[in-house]
Amino acid sequence: MLRGNYFITFDEKGRFKLPSELRAYIEGKWGNEFYVTSLDGLEIKIYPLPVWEEIERKLEKSPSMNRAIIKFTDLTSYYGRSTAFDGQGRTLIHPILRQSAGLDGEAVLLGKHNHLTLWNRQRFEEQRVGAHLTAEERQMLSDMGF
Repeated sequence: MLRGNYFITFDEKGRFKLPSELRAYIEGKWGNEFYVTSLDGLEIKIYPLPVWEEIERKLEKSPSMNRAIIKFTDLTSYYGRSTAFDGQGRTLIHPILRQSAGLDGEAVLLGKHNHLTLWNRQRFEEQRVGAHLTAEERQMLSDMGF
């Protein structure tokens, strides 16, 4: 399970280093290949390749003319790129996505069960100000057993 948060920075080549505890878990469970993409150009999603391939299998079974599927595929293809972590645990976020997400300073890497998300830290913190769970959302989570 991928969980928690990690603050990271990018080197001059646009690479970041995966924290060692995440790297060991991911490589043991899924290997070192990933699909890196976004739906909005702000929140980067880093999927271990087997997790992304499962999403692709679901897409193959979906109606190809479904408008939401078309948008999803267009966005994840536009922003997406396959990558792997090198021997030191570094990977490159390609320039179009790095620029769109504003990844030129400190970033926050968040565990999301079977994938990771990556945000410009300042942007993430600004969007989270006042973003508390509503009473309705709390009740929904309670109804789900959380």
